[in-house]
Amino acid sequence: MIRFIPRVGNPGVSSGDFLPPAADTFDLGSTTFEWDNVYLGNDGGVLIGLDQDIVLHHRSTTLGANTVLAGVIVGTPVTPAVAADSVIFSNITASGDFLFTYNQGGHSIAFLHMDASTGDLALFADTGSSFDVYIGATKEIDYSTGAMAFQQGTVISAITGNLTIYSAAGADVLIGDGATFIFVDGGTNSIGLGAVAAGNSFLLVNPTYTSQGSSNHSEKINLGGVLIGFSGDTSRLVGVEIGGSITTQSVAETVTDIAGLMINEPIITKNVTTITNATTLKIVSAPTEGSNNYALWVASGRNRFDGRVLESQGADIGSTNNLVLGDDGNIFEITGTTDINLISNLTWQNGATIRLLFTSTATVKDAQATSTTNITILLDGSADFVPSAGDTLQLTLCEIGGTQAWRETGSRNVL
Repeated sequence: MIRFIPRVGNPGVSSGDFLPPAADTFDLGSTTFEWDNVYLGNDGGVLIGLDQDIVLHHRSTTLGANTVLAGVIVGTPVTPAVAADSVIFSNITASGDFLFTYNQGGHSIAFLHMDASTGDLALFADTGSSFDVYIGATKEIDYSTGAMAFQQGTVISAITGNLTIYSAAGADVLIGDGATFIFVDGGTNSIGLGAVAAGNSFLLVNPTYTSQGSSNHSEKINLGGVLIGFSGDTSRLVGVEIGGSITTQSVAETVTDIAGLMINEPIITKNVTTITNATTLKIVSAPTEGSNNYALWVASGRNRFDGRVLESQGADIGSTNNLVLGDDGNIFEITGTTDINLISNLTWQNGATIRLLFTSTATVKDAQATSTTNITILLDGSADFVPSAGDTLQLTLCEIGGTQAWRETGSRNVL
């Protein structure tokens, strides 16, 4: 049943109930109706077309997901559940599209097209316009040709599965804020951090960074954080590991250097500051938690130093029967007059050489029996060394025939 309420000034249409003469059909022919409101009963609808294939339907009760509704939802539907008193707009003709347009300057402009043959949903904005997404009264997304701008702080995430961001083959991916923070070069398959990627490096880190003044120091790259071991990680726990392999070019050429790690001097522009120490590589400290602790450990291979090697003299040590030397050098000034019978091998290994500088007459005893980590001293001529102030003695910790000893290996300097 359709109920008509006539418009003011159109007395040709009477009010009241409009009942078709035959069930479900009524041919208006060329009759024109004009009214203010149309009232449809529950679960009624407006059917458009001779085949009644376009339907605007009122559903008075809930409808489950993927549920057929005669004349409205057909076949094996893929539809969500709807609540009671919902409106369903449906086209039940196979491959029949939905197209929504508006009039701009006398021309129809599409803004929504559902292509039933492909399953594609297209949203349109006129040339030179943008497509905006609002939540409430707040704009969230502004999309124009070639640019999508999120208007609020935004999280992009994948609830399940991977999140993949990629460009067309050979094109680049850039992430930045008016500057190049991350640059992925699709042409060279290389990455730049703080700079455009370079074709001769897989990863180029080359930023220009201005300190924010939030501390008394600043770094371009600061690797920190915490590594937490897991059961079975017994081989090593390492902050940063550099390895991999290098394959040379298939051309008969000479490569000057191949290295796992190469460090160049920092190029320093000195303004009015005073620089106390400038270093290419500085190791601040060594760990103390291991049975053996080193600031630098070259586990194997030859070591080459083309420049001067500056060593350190350790702190002064008072003479004792079992002498323990510090970790702060290889040369030590020995004070006092107590005999030195043994020298500890803790934090030392075979091949280590020390030089003792005496300020007094502490006698160094020859061939006293080793006691645990306190090691015997074997002197030239198998005789004790009785120094005077200013005398020096060089010893090397080494092993001959399974016997470890501090052996005199250099000439004495006796004043």
